[in-house]
Amino acid sequence: MQGRQSVWPALLSALVGAGLLIAGLVLPWVDDRSGSELPWRSALPWDLSQPVASSALVSLALPLGLLAGLCIIAIIVRVRGLAIALGIVLLGLEIAWFASEWFRRTRGDLLVSQLEVGAWLALGGAVLIVIGAFLTPRWEQQVR
Repeated sequence: MQGRQSVWPALLSALVGAGLLIAGLVLPWVDDRSGSELPWRSALPWDLSQPVASSALVSLALPLGLLAGLCIIAIIVRVRGLAIALGIVLLGLEIAWFASEWFRRTRGDLLVSQLEVGAWLALGGAVLIVIGAFLTPRWEQQVR
């Protein structure tokens, strides 16, 4: 008889990743602006202006936080495919922001040195959430 796989490693990885993501959203990302001050449109490469978000509802923090929360819920209920999909979308949104910020810069090669700690924490958190999604065990029916 085979034992049921534990969800704790996946959940722990995702919770630590979500903590890093949230910490990254309140710390500065670029030009002393935090992730909650950056509009969600800043992840789009064709929106080259750099406005400040008027509230958290139009900032980059809302989709990142929402995706992270939904991914954690998918891990808890062991819907592995959904957790992986949400985690990849979350990481893709982070990478899209990095790419669009690189396009905005006149010297894109200096982007790594110009980014602040919040952007790196949020990226690391997104990577941990994706790792947690891949660690999620598949849901198994209990046989009586």
